Amino acid sequence: MGTAVYLYSGSLVKPIIQLSEATSVLASGQLDQQVEATSQDEIGTLAQNFNAMVRNLRQLVGGMDSAARELLTAAETLAFTSQETGYVTEQVSATIQEVAAGAGRLAEEAAHGSNLVEEMAAAAERMLEQAAEAGTLSRQAKELAEDALSVVAEQNQAAEQTVAAVNNAEETIRELSAYSEEIGRIVDIISRLSSQTDLLALNAAVEAARAGEHGLGFAVVAEQVRVLAEQTANSTKDIANFINRIKIGTEQAVAEMNMSRDAAANAQAAVQQTTAAFQGITRAIEQADTEVNRITTELSALQRHTNQVVQVIHNVSAVSTQSAASAEEVTAAAQEQTSQILQISNAAQNLTKLADQLQSAIGAFKLEG
Repeated sequence: MGTAVYLYSGSLVKPIIQLSEATSVLASGQLDQQVEATSQDEIGTLAQNFNAMVRNLRQLVGGMDSAARELLTAAETLAFTSQETGYVTEQVSATIQEVAAGAGRLAEEAAHGSNLVEEMAAAAERMLEQAAEAGTLSRQAKELAEDALSVVAEQNQAAEQTVAAVNNAEETIRELSAYSEEIGRIVDIISRLSSQTDLLALNAAVEAARAGEHGLGFAVVAEQVRVLAEQTANSTKDIANFINRIKIGTEQAVAEMNMSRDAAANAQAAVQQTTAAFQGITRAIEQADTEVNRITTELSALQRHTNQVVQVIHNVSAVSTQSAASAEEVTAAAQEQTSQILQISNAAQNLTKLADQLQSAIGAFKLEG
């Protein structure tokens, strides 16, 4: 009986001792313990449960070790990334501040440039008005030049008519002079005939005196002939004097006509020169009008482009102002982000420390023998 009890107690105590020893080893962190579970009683069930618990602990600690390693890697990566992100964010913030300052300066320069371009646009508009006024004046000058050309053409025609009239008058005066000379020759003949008639009348009077009473009638006729001859002689003298005056007058008229013809020719030449001058003036005015039209067209294009530039500069100024405001907002957001990244970096460092501590704690467990 005593032997049986001893044997039974030995079979009962031995597994318990093994479990106790395995539990002590397990408590030290060695998770590679296993106990024999051969009996089918409660002790065997306890041993099986112990082995299952150890396997589960080993799997749990193994998973925790892998997770701790991954957590450490992720924490280190997060810390590095947060530091790099903080550095980049600081650079971005500084760059954005420079961009904001540049945008502000650009807005100021754009406003200044807008003022300059607006002044240029106003000057172009004034130049356009002056060009339009110059075009009006050139057209008026062209009309005046054309009117002057018409007047000069009439003067040229009148000068040509004057020259023709002077030539005709000169020819008429020359013919009159020729007629006067012919009349002078006829008057000379009449004068000679009257002298001869007077001589014949004198001879007839002498012969009548010799005839006495029979010659009285003839004497009366001879006297009348003599008186007529004297009158004819006096008339021929008067005619000769008149013809001489006409001749002198015609000679003077011819000389004056020559002078008039020369003056008319000079006037005609002057009129032709004036015509050429006015034609040159007209061509110059037409060229000036063409140039004014071209300048007006270019000024109109310049004004359109200037207005477009003004609009673009206004847009640039507005965008620059908006960019400066947006850059300031982005700077504030970047500063806030920098602060948040600093918090994340601190949290990552703390997480790294916790991961180290967790790995150290897990390192106390031995998964394999």
